[in-house]
Amino acid sequence: MKKVILIAAALLMVFAGVAAVSAYEAHKINVKAHVENALTVDTVEMDFGTCFPEEILIKEANICLSQSANESMGEGGVSGNLSSVTYKVFGEYKISGTNPTTYYKWIGEWLWVGDENATAPDANSPNLTGLGWYRVGPEPDPGYSGTPDPMAMPIPGFESTIDAQNRSDMLKVMLLVPAFHDEYNAATDAYVKPQWWLDLIDAGLWPRLPGTGEPGVDLGMDLKIQVTNIARNP
Repeated sequence: MKKVILIAAALLMVFAGVAAVSAYEAHKINVKAHVENALTVDTVEMDFGTCFPEEILIKEANICLSQSANESMGEGGVSGNLSSVTYKVFGEYKISGTNPTTYYKWIGEWLWVGDENATAPDANSPNLTGLGWYRVGPEPDPGYSGTPDPMAMPIPGFESTIDAQNRSDMLKVMLLVPAFHDEYNAATDAYVKPQWWLDLIDAGLWPRLPGTGEPGVDLGMDLKIQVTNIARNP
């Protein structure tokens, strides 16, 4: 009987040892990722150069899927797992020169953006929003001291999605050049400007620059393309 008990105890110790060893069993899962931009943006400077009061000037920039995003979405009849990329456009203060606390006078009061469907206004245009334009708007931190806070603001209402049916966008940027306060004549302007322009003035959406225009003023800002959503197929 004693021998049986010893054998059972020995077996119990062996089983316990096996259990203890198996508790330290390990497995490895390899985790990797390759990070890359989803969009390729034409970042050539939009320099309107020297312009004159009440001119209407338009420039364009391409926004499209990166090569890898195109491959992830699928090409040549082969579908991929990337479904779409959504982005918004932000207006940001632009540093003037090399001084990080000196910024261009905000141009957003007179700047509008739209996609490739936005059309240039003419004398018969009812309004700019009906033509697909979105105003950048007032500066985010007027009267700032030092570094503005916030530094950037989204352009209200503007958002675009690139997908398999629309793999690139044309971003249009329109400048309605402001007049100078001391040189502006409302009475004569009413005869030469279209009604939609006069409506902008009445609504306070086309402020005037102070002074006479001598020696002129530099306006500027940065437009930032911010990806806001990446959708993938199940």
